Amino acid sequence: MRFLCFIFLYNFIFSFTLENIVVADGYGNEIDFTLINQKDNLEFGRNYFWIETVDGGYDVKYYTEQDIAGYQFNVEGSELKSASGGASEKNNFIIQFAGKTVLGFSFDGKIIPSGRDDLLEFEVE
Repeated sequence: MRFLCFIFLYNFIFSFTLENIVVADGYGNEIDFTLINQKDNLEFGRNYFWIETVDGGYDVKYYTEQDIAGYQFNVEGSELKSASGGASEKNNFIIQFAGKTVLGFSFDGKIIPSGRDDLLEFEVE
């Protein structure tokens, strides 16, 4: 797992980790994302996810220089209770979750524009 070194940092902060992160651009190419533990360490030319707590749930934040056409990740260590909102909902993405897996995409070919925003919010059991 290419995210293994960052996942250990999250175990000290949260009771779960994000694993098996796959993000694609509008052509189906995988976008390489790095899971970080704080947003202050952003470097231009790289793509990042980080997690912040909010209202009893968690926001998955992102910074990317590429448009996002779809994503999938697992929340290991907890079961998902809900997943919604953020740039995913603003851009009419379908957000599906079951067990520990979150999947976001658009049937209409919509994208989440490059930049920095909330990808989505989720709650765990």
